[in-house]
Amino acid sequence: MPFHWVEKWNGEYFERMDISQIGHTISLGHGGAPCPSGGLDTSAINFIVVDTNGVHKTRVSFCNCVNKGTRVQQLMKARLFPASTDQPTTAFSFGVLKDFHLQTLKSKKSAYDYLGALRRLTNNANPDDVPVSVLQLNSIFPLT
Repeated sequence: MPFHWVEKWNGEYFERMDISQIGHTISLGHGGAPCPSGGLDTSAINFIVVDTNGVHKTRVSFCNCVNKGTRVQQLMKARLFPASTDQPTTAFSFGVLKDFHLQTLKSKKSAYDYLGALRRLTNNANPDDVPVSVLQLNSIFPLT
């Protein structure tokens, strides 16, 4: 369940955070295990995944095996639709795409409004702090 929120005790209260902030990385191509081949593509990269429960700042590690497929193919096999075809760093879960489709059919909600609602679902107090691109993610919320 890589797109669920966790709550970690910060000394005063339980703070809601993405699972990658406690060290989890989404590994593609080997059933969730890191790629045994090694190489450059196995290093985790900052990634944004939009799911029905919000916008996640996460880390993704791609498979580097010979028959691995492209990054786009690996994401699609993981049921994540990439936002671009050249070195994607943002993806949408198939679940959020289905939900968006149903919402627009029934309520005529725009993509802008739908994403705005997901940003509020992620952080209702400060929705402007929710990243919508990896450039914003790297500058505001560096993952170490």
